[in-house]
Amino acid sequence: MLKKIEALVQGQGHCALATCSAKSPDMAPAHGGTYVAHGGMDGGAEGCGNGGKEPGTGAAPAGVGPHVSLMAYCAAPDASEFWLATLKSTRKYRNLLANPQASLLIDDRTRCAGAPSQALTVSAVLQPFADAESRELARRKLLARHPNMLEFLSNDDAEVLRFVALRLQLLSGLTEVFVHEVEKKLDGSGLRA
Repeated sequence: MLKKIEALVQGQGHCALATCSAKSPDMAPAHGGTYVAHGGMDGGAEGCGNGGKEPGTGAAPAGVGPHVSLMAYCAAPDASEFWLATLKSTRKYRNLLANPQASLLIDDRTRCAGAPSQALTVSAVLQPFADAESRELARRKLLARHPNMLEFLSNDDAEVLRFVALRLQLLSGLTEVFVHEVEKKLDGSGLRA
């Protein structure tokens, strides 16, 4: 099943990135400032607590709660890391600064008709690169996969992001689900060419 996940990740180039500005009450900082969940992670926009709603109102204030963006990505061959880019002035970037947990959704709906579709939900955490060299390598890989991003990545406000996968959930067809808990390696040394 891991080979199917790797093939899906490497065969696609875009994902939906879900971020959330509020930390959930069931989140607690661990060593190095990384937030880890206490309790289950269901593959959604983890750490969104009550969905950003004002207590007692059912309404979310502007800029609070889940936010989803379509993003270009490049990934490590084993799907353990994903590299994306955004502008520092965006809501998603502000959300990630407040709460480094995110979910990525990758699917293959463009496959030929009749074949069962696949969708991969990646529960991930934003982590810094180990050094400037690792960040530049990720930037080059992103550009190799998406050459149309050259002007975007040349912007002074552009930031290359490193997401480390914590959990992979593959849905094949409508009912077949495979879940893989990824080994934790959050130190930034995992970037591979």
